[in-house]
Amino acid sequence: MHPRRCDPPKKVGGTKRIVMEEEFFEDDETNTRFSGRTVTRILQQVVPYWRLVVFFLSLVVLITISDSIFTYFGKQLVDDAILPQDPVALRSILTNYAILSLVSAGIVFGFIFITGLLGEKVRYDLRRKLFHHLQELTFSYFDKTAVGWIMSRVTSDTERIADLVTWGLLDVTLSTFNILTALFFMSQGVIQNLDAYSTFDTVTGGSQTLGMGPVASQEAIKLLGTNGGGFFNVNSSMPFENPTGLTNFVQILLILIIPAGLTATFGRMAGSRRQGWVIYAAMMILFIVAVGVVYSAESHGSVAQHLAGINGGNMEGKETRFGIADSSLFAAVTTVASCGAVNASMESMTALGGGVPMANIMTGEVIFGGVGSGLYGMLLMVLLAVFLAGLMVGRTPEYLGKQIGAREVKLVVIGTLATPLAMLAGTGLAIATKWGAPSIYSSGPQGFSETLYAYVSQGGNNGSAFAGYTGFLQPNGDNVGAFGITFANLAGAAVMMAGRYIPILAVLAIGGAMVGRRVAPEGAGTFRTDTPTFMVLLIGVVLLVALLTFVPALLLGPVVQALSDGTFQ
Repeated sequence: MHPRRCDPPKKVGGTKRIVMEEEFFEDDETNTRFSGRTVTRILQQVVPYWRLVVFFLSLVVLITISDSIFTYFGKQLVDDAILPQDPVALRSILTNYAILSLVSAGIVFGFIFITGLLGEKVRYDLRRKLFHHLQELTFSYFDKTAVGWIMSRVTSDTERIADLVTWGLLDVTLSTFNILTALFFMSQGVIQNLDAYSTFDTVTGGSQTLGMGPVASQEAIKLLGTNGGGFFNVNSSMPFENPTGLTNFVQILLILIIPAGLTATFGRMAGSRRQGWVIYAAMMILFIVAVGVVYSAESHGSVAQHLAGINGGNMEGKETRFGIADSSLFAAVTTVASCGAVNASMESMTALGGGVPMANIMTGEVIFGGVGSGLYGMLLMVLLAVFLAGLMVGRTPEYLGKQIGAREVKLVVIGTLATPLAMLAGTGLAIATKWGAPSIYSSGPQGFSETLYAYVSQGGNNGSAFAGYTGFLQPNGDNVGAFGITFANLAGAAVMMAGRYIPILAVLAIGGAMVGRRVAPEGAGTFRTDTPTFMVLLIGVVLLVALLTFVPALLLGPVVQALSDGTFQ
């Protein structure tokens, strides 16, 4: 048998007819318009695979960041290697470029693989639903409709919808948010251009040459993803990057919006919104206390400035357009959310004021924390609090109806202590060995605080810093003759690796152990984790774990400096 030839549809009156030799099959013309309901129905196809969607969007962010780094390497290649004719710098930059190319290739491969996997799952679901729908249709439908035409519609339409919910979702989500954020910052005075450098007249009558570039478009990546790396060296204290009080407020909001919102997401996933509210309340209380202490310390000022006849708060290292209040708030926000962006100098804060951001990171950055990492860090504290509560009441610990066994408790301990141990080990080696000495600028407790903050920030995936500790020296004030410090770079990399990946592996192991367990019904003796009592217990566990681990280090740094400065007099 030979397949029958199918001619294109011909419109006759108010209907379309498909001509197959001498037979006519009517197909009612659809008047369905593309609407918000249509978009909602299409997006519902990816809801069962939200984990893939989250992974998919995460890879999008990584690709965006790697593309930005390639641009920076191009600038380095011209400015630091080709123009100065430096073969050593040329080899170094090309090596880094090759490494980044391999990493970027891996990310792109993962992105394409996940995109294809998500698309295939959506196609399978749509075709299965359409197949079941076709089984329910009457025979008369198939009498007047060509089977080949039906199969063509099934395959082509599902293909288009699958592409829409994968590549379309990517383009719409990423582009829309980035454009809106960039437009907002541009409207407030953040620069967005492709110029190299511009020269400006200063208020003193001199001139200053400043770098230009696409700053506004980078702010969404820097803040929403809690990345923190600024276009300018002074980050969000630069007027071209954060010009007004409104942009300062929006930047703070962008840093916190996803970490804070994930508590509500967790409550929905757990089937009890109260669970999410309890975690959010614990985070918020710790955050408010941190802001209050930093603001109080900075408003009080230092004894040295008072002796010098300077009254008022400590304005050293702060922008006058923000003042003490906005600078203190930003310092607390950036260290509870693992962002690292700053609008004031951490080094210039008082001993107590600078100690609080350090303590925020020392909690494991579970007070909101980074995008995703803050929530699972706090959940480790939740499991530890449940275990301690079980010991006190003499019951097997349970969370969300699932028992917590000895294996899970051991993994919780590993996840909560790995990062602090890595931070303290790096600090100890830097202070106690000759290899760490070239990186330390200040002496006494301030030098210890600078070193401690450096490894705490790296281990906590924050990125902010006290200015004194460095892994790159510039003897002449520029890149001529500059060199890296091997110990600081290797030790920092090791602390970052341990501080980031060991907790992640522990959390994944805990999730794998608990996912298959049955949910036990709630009884009279069940310790509830959605009450104010548990919230207080959770706050106590966070403070207890952080204080027991870091109190000696804090005493040697910020506390000793505060006592020597007479802060408490």
